[in-house]
Amino acid sequence: MSKTKTKLLIKFIVGTFLGFSVLINFSYVQAAFSSGTIVSQTNSARAQNGLGALSTNSALASAAYAKAQDILANDYFAHNSPDGKTPWDFINQSGYTYAYAGENLAIGYSDASELFSAWMASATHRDNILNPNFREIGVAVVSGEYQGAETIVTVQEFGATAESAAATSPEQVASETAGTTESTPSSESSPEAGNIPKTFEFVKDKTEFSPKSIFAGEEVTFKVTFSGEVKTLEAEAFDQKFNLLESSTVTGTKEKTYTLKQKIETDGKAEVKIVAKDKNGKSETVSLGTLEVKKKVIAKNETQQKTGLIAGFKENFTQNWPIYAIVLAAIALAFGSYILMKRNRFKLLPSWRF
Repeated sequence: MSKTKTKLLIKFIVGTFLGFSVLINFSYVQAAFSSGTIVSQTNSARAQNGLGALSTNSALASAAYAKAQDILANDYFAHNSPDGKTPWDFINQSGYTYAYAGENLAIGYSDASELFSAWMASATHRDNILNPNFREIGVAVVSGEYQGAETIVTVQEFGATAESAAATSPEQVASETAGTTESTPSSESSPEAGNIPKTFEFVKDKTEFSPKSIFAGEEVTFKVTFSGEVKTLEAEAFDQKFNLLESSTVTGTKEKTYTLKQKIETDGKAEVKIVAKDKNGKSETVSLGTLEVKKKVIAKNETQQKTGLIAGFKENFTQNWPIYAIVLAAIALAFGSYILMKRNRFKLLPSWRF
């Protein structure tokens, strides 16, 4: 075989290999999704549930961007920053005066549909997305380094001003939550309730949570027992509040026991509290101790960021070995064809030129 034909064959083999390599590594170069995609998915979910669309608000978008930058700059992933800055601080600093507000966070997702599905599968994040009190939204999708690896932080800030919230019940006033939202009837803070006794009593030796230590994404069981009647009953951990009256199972008559299983996504340590209020505005808070949530895998693509050629190749080969097998088979076939061509003196057709 001539040198020219040999070169053509080598180019064919190399081109085939590079083509497969591009397919194998396509996931590494996908462009990040936009904030507009998240807003569109949010409004689509609201429409499917009979809710109005949220308007994009530049101040909320500015707050979301500032929060994402703060997460990357200070290397944390939580609603409250290490220096105690809350989501509401970011919203206030953007110039947005809210009557209702909420925040959703995500990190490590490079696919918008996968991220939004994860939010909708989480009760607290879904509650924010489908909260009828919200009227406006701001979203930021920011790439940067987190704990030594490149990742993507996504922040949703929800809000409603006093004017836009006027369409909701006039009995409701401002609420501040992260990962969920609450509505506090103004009558519960009425001074006329000062001399009226509570209508309930906790049975504290039967009020608890377990386990005390979990990995992020695992469930915690809250168990609350009390006598009497309550109007609201919530478990609190980190910046999340869980409504036991709506979401839990109930046993007992004279003494009622409410049991709720809830996934906890935020890592770190947090005090767990049970807060109850009665119809007269009387409340009581019971501290149940500290919950420890250990990190599992926060950044989904964390393993893809390993340094070193060998580590990267091993990870790539483990995930894509069927494609490597096809490439090797193609090379073997091409090599076999080369041997046959040399032995039988086959000729390649010349290329067409004009």
